[in-house]
Order: sequence, then structure tokens, then C-alpha cells
Amino acid sequence: MELSPANPLGPVHGTVEFKAGIGNREGFDILDRNEEERVLRRIESRGPFETLDFTLELRYKIRSEESRRFLRDRYLARLSFQPERVEVLIHHLKGLKRVQPDELVQLLVSMVNSELTKAGYGKLESEILETD
Repeated sequence: MELSPANPLGPVHGTVEFKAGIGNREGFDILDRNEEERVLRRIESRGPFETLDFTLELRYKIRSEESRRFLRDRYLARLSFQPERVEVLIHHLKGLKRVQPDELVQLLVSMVNSELTKAGYGKLESEILETD
């Protein structure tokens, strides 16, 4: 992912890694293969979620001529599922906000659309509403 050139900190050269966690009653479990299988089994046995909470941690590896730095942003997100609609609420918890919440939503929609296309389904449409 390209880091936002519109960010007030200016353009930088580096990479972004994502770490995700899925909400449970007490906190968030790191989303790995085992957690993915657990969530899919839960959906198969009980049906789809009405809401799903997760965290996203973006880890930036910034390279410059003189140094390498690691920075992070942490977001909380809630997916609220409704017939023919999914509402995504995103809140920036801490960090530089290098990737804006609307950019994060666009990235997530793009990733989901890629998977939907591979599976032969239509793409999602998005509508962004911002609040302060």
C-alpha cells in the first residue's frame, strides 16, 4: 500500500503491514488461520453475525537514507450487517493517522471486491459518511 501523499507529514518511502484482531467478549483475538476457522465454524453453526468488532494495526516500515523507523496506527472497526448493506464504523485509537479512515475503508472494500470477483460475485459499492 502506498502511504498517503496528502498526509501533512508528507510523502515517505516504506511499506505497511496489517495485523488484525477479531472481537470476543473480553478483548480481541489475533486473526490467524486458527481464528479464521473458529469464526467460520461459528457462522456455520449459529448463522451470520449482526455486528463484528475488530482492531487493525498498521505497522509502517519507513526507510530513509539515514535511518529505518517503525511507526504504528491502531484503529477500532465495527461491521454492522443489515439486509443488502454493511455499515463500517472506524475509529482511530492512536498513532500518526498516516492512513486516513476513509482510505482504510476504500482499501478494505477493494480487498473484499477482489475476493468477491474471484468467487464470481458482484462487487460492493461504497458510500462514505464522515463525522468528527
